Amino acid sequence: MLFHLDAPNFSLSSIGVATAPAITGPYTWVRGFKPDGKDSYDMTAFVDPNDGQGYVVTSVENRWMGVFRLNRDFTQTVGPACGSGPRGEAPAVFFPKAKEYHMIASHLTGWSSNQAMQLSRIDTDGKGPCGDWKLGPPPVFGPGEDISYDSQVTYIFPLADPKGSGSPPLWVYLADRWNYEGPLPGSVANATYVWLPILPLKGTENPTQYAVPSVDNWSPSQFYNKTLALSAASLPPARRYSVASPPRGLVDVLESSAAAAAAAASGGAGGDWATQEVPARWVDSAASASERAAVVEAEDEIAAEVDAAREETGREMSERLASADESSDAAEEAAADDFYYVPEEGKQ
Repeated sequence: MLFHLDAPNFSLSSIGVATAPAITGPYTWVRGFKPDGKDSYDMTAFVDPNDGQGYVVTSVENRWMGVFRLNRDFTQTVGPACGSGPRGEAPAVFFPKAKEYHMIASHLTGWSSNQAMQLSRIDTDGKGPCGDWKLGPPPVFGPGEDISYDSQVTYIFPLADPKGSGSPPLWVYLADRWNYEGPLPGSVANATYVWLPILPLKGTENPTQYAVPSVDNWSPSQFYNKTLALSAASLPPARRYSVASPPRGLVDVLESSAAAAAAAASGGAGGDWATQEVPARWVDSAASASERAAVVEAEDEIAAEVDAAREETGREMSERLASADESSDAAEEAAADDFYYVPEEGKQ
């Protein structure tokens, strides 16, 4: 098991590893680590079905999304990032066809929902998921598309047709709905979940474009071997995010430019991110120098605002825990000790 290992104030920013003889446990703590020595936040792990190689995709320092190879036993990353994407978090990867890799991820807007982004990579150079990814139109559309139906993706998984009809599996979008206004901001106890089908678009010039329809009371049997009667031009243009100052988190205050809308209508503008210390930011190829500068400035502001929001949330949670009665403090401390306990060598 690989997971985001952190503290209430996000001071650990690492990947945790635990192993078990079966998926149901019991699990044994192995280690926590930072990929290539860098802070790691929201992340996912997957195995490439083409060659069995394991990978981690993580939000590196909340500045860019990095793709890292895993070692043979999937307990540590190997070397620097082999691929990278734009600033984002909550990456989820799926691969509906051989040599095709797709990712749905979130912008950084605190605990507030935003319009999901979608990236894809076609392996024409033998690098698998390592290398350049293409940024396409958002995978959400219709009412609520600006906040991804009030959800943030957490995982995407294949669901086989139980009838054994030979049709390809249905990919399912699993997302968190944080229900921010609860006892603790962003508390897991407040979260509910959104489950939706992921379908390919019909008649689009970009054969790798997928979308997530908003449907209620649905059954998987309705969507096996189905496509959406939409083209990429029917999807909304990608939004850009800048910073406002609401009481908490960030809000979307800047719609996409005409250039971004045109790129979305044509199937998505390409974006290359070099695997350097901080990969180059993606900008619309048709944008002017001043527009590019504005995007870079906005992204830097977002990074600072997200860091401040995380610190504020950590302080608030710490203050609430500190104000609890003595017995509650003792119980919480014991629970924390159990979670972070590392057995002494030779002991179980």
